[in-house]
Amino acid sequence: MTGIRVIVPKRLSGPLRLLAGGAIIAALDLVDRSRSWGTAVLAVLDEPAHLLTAWLVWAAVSPRRPLPGALPWVLVGAVAIDVDHLPLYMGHTEFLVHGGRPPTHSLITVGVLAVLALVTRRARVFGGLAVGVLLHFLRDLATGPGIPVAWPLVDVSVRVPYVMYAVVVATAVLVAAVRAWCSRPSCGSPPVTGVTPGHLHRVIRAIESWATGHSPGDDGRVDQGFGSRPYRRTSRTDEPDGPGREPA
Repeated sequence: MTGIRVIVPKRLSGPLRLLAGGAIIAALDLVDRSRSWGTAVLAVLDEPAHLLTAWLVWAAVSPRRPLPGALPWVLVGAVAIDVDHLPLYMGHTEFLVHGGRPPTHSLITVGVLAVLALVTRRARVFGGLAVGVLLHFLRDLATGPGIPVAWPLVDVSVRVPYVMYAVVVATAVLVAAVRAWCSRPSCGSPPVTGVTPGHLHRVIRAIESWATGHSPGDDGRVDQGFGSRPYRRTSRTDEPDGPGREPA
């Protein structure tokens, strides 16, 4: 007996992936709210939702030609900020702001990363991390105790209703799906979305390069941004000598 094969046109593959991302976030949050879970399970449920939220919003609002190589760092920033919970897990609850989240879960972290993006030669690294942390806060505002947005100016955590976050995610899915649908030359705009295994590979490379001090793409490849394939820089000396062309 042969299986049933579902063929999805390439034009629909991008929007369907986006819709699937939104559905996965909803499913993860339903499981999260179904009962009281331990810290490890909560992390397994929450971090993928942060990653998907960052991806969906980036796909919806990123410029048509984003900073090359920024996306992996956006995704890294969307989850790496939670390392500031480690002191809490070791029993140092005084690190929290009024029993909420750590003070580094505030706009001051985004500001520091933005300044580093401006004053260093790694704009795509620190700029991507700043955007990723900001998108992380988008979800944290509606889950748990909220975040101390204006710390240290205001020592109070801010929280918004979960429905506001859900509306933002749904809107991001809709906008990104429309952009993906119109990413063909007939619409006059370049591709903006579509996650492939190559994107996940670049996220892993970004994490590895963070430890080694090298930025992803230093091997001569240029990342054209979200939804595109990297190409390798060439020079005139790399071109083969054509007919009638004098060798250099």
